[in-house]
Amino acid sequence: MIKVDYHFHPNFTYISSFLTKKRALKLWDKFTLEALDFVVCTEHVFRRPVKAYQNMIKYRPANHNTILLPGLEYITSEGIDLIVFSKNPSSVFGRQDLLTPFLLSVEDVFNLVKSERDLKLIVPHPSTPSSTGILRVMDLEKLDELYFDGIMLESSNYSFLYLNFILKKLRFNFLLKRLNFLIENTLDFEHKGYLEKYIKVFASDAHVFSDIGNCTLIKQTKTGDLDYDFNIITTIEGKPLVSSNGNFKDLIFAFFTILKEGFLKKTRLYRIDKRIR
Repeated sequence: MIKVDYHFHPNFTYISSFLTKKRALKLWDKFTLEALDFVVCTEHVFRRPVKAYQNMIKYRPANHNTILLPGLEYITSEGIDLIVFSKNPSSVFGRQDLLTPFLLSVEDVFNLVKSERDLKLIVPHPSTPSSTGILRVMDLEKLDELYFDGIMLESSNYSFLYLNFILKKLRFNFLLKRLNFLIENTLDFEHKGYLEKYIKVFASDAHVFSDIGNCTLIKQTKTGDLDYDFNIITTIEGKPLVSSNGNFKDLIFAFFTILKEGFLKKTRLYRIDKRIR
């Protein structure tokens, strides 16, 4: 069995190299605890995805079993999130357009990945409560029309698990019906007969430690051959695996992370990574 998390944020603050190293090592420890075979590093494009991936690799313990794949969560000119990743850092981090927030449109990103054999595309959280879900700018029929061979859809995004638990515990889910619908549809996306050709994946969208472990379980054996294994995890559909429901402390931390990311996007006060060669 292969365990894959297709959507993960290191969420470094870069206050100091010591804290960066400490957080990276804790993240690698958590990968070990959850026995994750592959994790796609998908830091937001406006939060230095190249630097985040490089720091994770820099502090990767020797002989660690988890393979970290290079990627990013791009934000399009319409404000929509799309995940682009590869098995080769230069394929995804070697393009300045992919490292420049708000430059490319949704269709630009689809066409780019379609034309580049080494790149893979995931449509994350299509109906998220935030404004970054693709269904904000197109309907299911249009999204179905954009399909090309190998494209993936995040059928379950588990970042709202604990918030969903709190809302139900306090019975706010009955009062906040629209919010509750969007959260439920993010946790288990209802595509109403559309998007059947898309490869469905299940991911943590982890920004905090307690979310790590919620992932996709694929009924195949990891061989250690990166080319072979990468083909498996990008062509074979797995099943959801939920190992953590989060906790209140991490919910508060995630809330402040959302505020910070919203501020960066609104003000454009972010630094852009330079492409690697």
